[in-house]
Amino acid sequence: MLRLALLIFALVAGLSTAGLACGSSSPCRVKDGRYLVRPPAGWDGTSRLPMIVHFPGYQMTADDMMHDKDALAVFDRLGILVVAAEARGLVWNLPAFGEPRQRNEFAYISAVLDDVEKRFPIDTMRVLASGFSLGGSMVWYMACEGPRRFTAFAAFSGAFWVPEPKACRNGPVHLMHIHGLADDTVPVKGRFIRPGLHQGNAYSSLDTLRRINGCTIAAGRDERVPLSGGPEGVNCRTDTACGSGHNLKACFHDGGHYISGSWYQDAWDFLENALRSRSGGRPPDASGAAPG
Repeated sequence: MLRLALLIFALVAGLSTAGLACGSSSPCRVKDGRYLVRPPAGWDGTSRLPMIVHFPGYQMTADDMMHDKDALAVFDRLGILVVAAEARGLVWNLPAFGEPRQRNEFAYISAVLDDVEKRFPIDTMRVLASGFSLGGSMVWYMACEGPRRFTAFAAFSGAFWVPEPKACRNGPVHLMHIHGLADDTVPVKGRFIRPGLHQGNAYSSLDTLRRINGCTIAAGRDERVPLSGGPEGVNCRTDTACGSGHNLKACFHDGGHYISGSWYQDAWDFLENALRSRSGGRPPDASGAAPG
């Protein structure tokens, strides 16, 4: 009888523990929010994981990222842990919105990063912030004044809003921006929505960061290159010889308001190139030291 009682207790305890687990379909909860997380297929359970933290667009959920098969295929191939953050009410509270009563997004994402690092061994030298649309704007603000825990940033179809910051307390950063020239949801040159809401000009955002990064006209190169998964011909400007040593890359395609899951490969290549430039051309190991 005692043995049966112990068995029942163990089963109940196991079910309770399982109920507290979280992952790609069951949300992890932190103060003021939630997120989803997914390790790459085939992970051995102990190796340090590079990480992408993704900010979905307006009215998009963390679940949307977890159903993006193209993106997940890239993460699996590269061995990346993906964290999908989620806005309260599915609208990110950008600093430009001036809503102090709403959630502090920087505090929220700090809590998410703390929680993820308790659950997984993270390669903190390889942490990318990515975002689409309003989530892309969140990436710009994270780069400018968010927690300094990201290696690089990748913004898709989203930049600063008006009033655009003229300075960034985080200083120089590595950032890649991809935007469609035919985007009429978040136009490259921005648009007025209503009093107090005005999407910023992506070109102006890039100019601000070039100044902060110490880039000059001579430091950049313009080229027409393919993005992973298309389109084939994309106009990109890459600034890699900036005074701060930080890289900036901006690519403009002829399409509209969309993101391709395969572009995460381009974003990750950008991060790795940034790390190589910082370590004299040699990729740093998981501890952050360049192999020698």
